[in-house]
Amino acid sequence: MKTFLLLLASVLIFAAVPAYSQTFQWLDDNGTVNFSDNRASIPLQYRKKAVPVGDDDEAPREAPSPPLSRPAASAKKMRTSSLDGPAEEETAARQAASPLDALAADLKKNARSDREKAFAAYDWIVKNIYYDKPELHKRRSRLGTDNQSALAVLESKHAVCAGFANLFTALAVKMGLECVTVTGIAAGARQEGHAWNAVKVDGTWKLVDTVYRHFLTPPEEFIAKHFPFDPQWQLLPKPLTKAEWLKR
Repeated sequence: MKTFLLLLASVLIFAAVPAYSQTFQWLDDNGTVNFSDNRASIPLQYRKKAVPVGDDDEAPREAPSPPLSRPAASAKKMRTSSLDGPAEEETAARQAASPLDALAADLKKNARSDREKAFAAYDWIVKNIYYDKPELHKRRSRLGTDNQSALAVLESKHAVCAGFANLFTALAVKMGLECVTVTGIAAGARQEGHAWNAVKVDGTWKLVDTVYRHFLTPPEEFIAKHFPFDPQWQLLPKPLTKAEWLKR
């Protein structure tokens, strides 16, 4: 009987030990990037889509292949759409008439170079979009519901980091630039999930953060406050692991 009780106590103790903390990331139907360190808290419809991110030991120490093929493909996919049927044609027509297109066209008028186009989008967002602190607090409690898509942010003029980044990506792509939204962790006491951008300027990928007001900041400086989950977006010759980044 004593042996059985000891065995039962051991099982209960091990069951009480929390599993290794893992951050998960998924994209909801509104185009919002979400994070959670508890898989059970992820809505059922997104649970299969959630992917683990941010392991300390998974980031390669050597430089990855130049981030040209995948980002370029992503940007191209955002710029073009299939016109194989009426549904696609209607979608394309709606998009062509959207406020995003009108704004991008207006911003592009006086922009002669890639850098000027990127800055036009950056400057407009910095001056016209306001950080949504109430939504941030709700998201910290996993209660956030506001749509962070580019169009929704343009209409509301309020966003958290994902909305800022999504809007920059949409405007940059509509102005003919290759651009992606990058997700990762922001430096600070909380080390919360954060989103920013990588945009190709004159054939070279550059980094932009419209929330922290970084425009084409050199990667060696940008890494101080940003740790991307995909190490290629460090844009460093030798990407850091998360453990190395935390020691900086």
